[in-house]
Amino acid sequence: MKKRKMLIGTDTASLKSFLILILMLFLPLLLSSCGTTENSSDNLRGEGRKDKLSELDFEADMNHALFSFGKMLEAYDVAPLSIQIQNTGDTLTDKVIQNNVSILISNAVKKFDHTITLIPAYPQNSINENASGDIERKTYPDVIISGGFSGLENQLKRIDNQSTSKVFRLAGSTKDSSSLSTGEQSEITLELNLKDYKTNSFFPGVFVSDYITPHEDGEGWDIHSFDMDYNASFYSVANNREGVCSAVKYLLDLGIVELLGRYFSVPYWKCIKGASVDTKMVQLVNDRVKGMSDENLIAGIKKYLYLSGIKNINRSRKTLSFSEKKILAEQMKIHAAKDYPSLLVILWENLPVEKALKVRTREKQNELRKQKQMELGDIGKAIQEQRKLLKKEIELNNLSAAAQKRYDDCIREADKLYSAGDLVKAYKKYNESLSYIPDDKYATSQMDKAKSFMESAVKTENDYKAAIDTADNAYKAKDYTKALQFYKQALVAKQSDIYALKMIARINNL
Repeated sequence: MKKRKMLIGTDTASLKSFLILILMLFLPLLLSSCGTTENSSDNLRGEGRKDKLSELDFEADMNHALFSFGKMLEAYDVAPLSIQIQNTGDTLTDKVIQNNVSILISNAVKKFDHTITLIPAYPQNSINENASGDIERKTYPDVIISGGFSGLENQLKRIDNQSTSKVFRLAGSTKDSSSLSTGEQSEITLELNLKDYKTNSFFPGVFVSDYITPHEDGEGWDIHSFDMDYNASFYSVANNREGVCSAVKYLLDLGIVELLGRYFSVPYWKCIKGASVDTKMVQLVNDRVKGMSDENLIAGIKKYLYLSGIKNINRSRKTLSFSEKKILAEQMKIHAAKDYPSLLVILWENLPVEKALKVRTREKQNELRKQKQMELGDIGKAIQEQRKLLKKEIELNNLSAAAQKRYDDCIREADKLYSAGDLVKAYKKYNESLSYIPDDKYATSQMDKAKSFMESAVKTENDYKAAIDTADNAYKAKDYTKALQFYKQALVAKQSDIYALKMIARINNL
C-alpha cells in the first residue's frame, strides 16, 4: 500500500484522476477479497460494528441506544436522579464547543424520557436571599458527572493549521506542509466518572474511557469502548470543525449510556447495536448478589420474575410459598442456573424490557385507580362532615322558644346578681344558662370574670386576716411599732377598715 501511495504522489493530475477512477471501479472487489489491505484505523477490535456505516445510520444507532436506554431505566424501575456536570478535561480555547458539551449531554439525557434532571452549576446550592429580598431555593444534585475530553484541543488546532484546499487527499497523494501525516492523527478520548454530590466521593466501578479517531482519508471515524469491546466505523467529515462536533456528540451519547448504565446497574450494552457484554459490570453484580441475605435474594428474584410477566408471584411475602418454589425450580431449568444467586443475575441481565414496561404500565394504572378511589372516598367523607355541620347549624337555629326563654331568663337574673356583687349566685346562673345554649361566649366570659373576682376577694380577705392577727399579737406584746406596721398593711387589703383605723389611732395616742 505504501508503495502504491508513493507512485500516485509522483504522477500528474491526469494520472491521478485515472487512478481514482480505477480505484472506484475495483473498490468492491478489494474489500471482499483483500481485507488485509484496509487502513489500520479500520481494523476494529472485538465484535463491534465492522461494517462502515453512513453518518445517518450511525446517528440512528446512537438515537436508538438513547431511547432504548430510557425504556430500560423505566423497565428496571430505577429511582429518579438529578445530575450536575463538571468539566475537568481539556480547557478548550474554543468556548463554543466547550459550552456545547453540557448541551449535548442534556440533549442525550432528554432522549431517555425518564426522570433524570440536569441541575445547573451554582457557586453554592442552598437557600439564598436575592437582592430584592425574595428567597431563592436552589436544588441540590444527587450526583456529579466529572471528566471531559483529552486530545480534542489538539485536533481542533491541527484542523485550523491546515489549508482549506489541500487536506486529506482522496487517493493518498503527497501532502504539502499544511496537511496531516498518518502519524499525526489525533485520538479524542472521553473520560467520565460519577461522584456523590454530598460526600464528593466517586462511585466505584462507575466510569467511562472511550475514544474516537479520524480515518486517514478524513472521511470517517472509528469509535471504541473498551469495557463493552465495542467498535464502530462510520462515514463523516473529519477534517473540519463540524465533523469534530459530530464525533464529539456521538462519543458523548455512547459515554452517557455507559456511565449511567453502570450507576443504575442495568445491562445497558443491550441498548447499543454491536456492543458486547460488560464483563466487569456483570462480575460486580455477581459479587454483590453473593453477599445478599436470603431475604433480599428472594425479593430480587421475585421482582424480576414479576417484571418478566410470570404469574402467581407474591412480592409482598418475604419467603417462598410451595407454588413459588416450583416456579423458581422451573426457571432454574430454563436458564440453566445452578443456584438462586446465579438465577438472580441471569434474570437481571435478561429482563424482557417490553414485557416489564407493560407490567409497570399496569402497576401505574392500578396506582392511579387506587388514588382516584381514595380521592373519591375523601370527597365522600368531606360531604358527610359538611352534612353534620349543616344539621347542627339547623338544630341550633331551630332551638325551641322555651329553651331560648329559659336561657334569656337565666342571663337576665345572673346579670343582676353580678351587678349586686353576689358573685357566687351569679356564677351559678351563668352556668345554668349554658345548659340551654352550650358554649355561649357571653355566659362563659361572665363566668370567668366572676370566678376571677371571687378568687381575688378570697385572697384579699386572707391577707386582711393575716395582717390583723399579726398586728393584734404585736399590740398585746406591746411591740407597738410592729403592730402599727401590720394595722396599716390591713388597710391595704381593706381600705377604711374601722377596726384597723381605731387601733392605729390608739397606738398614735400612746
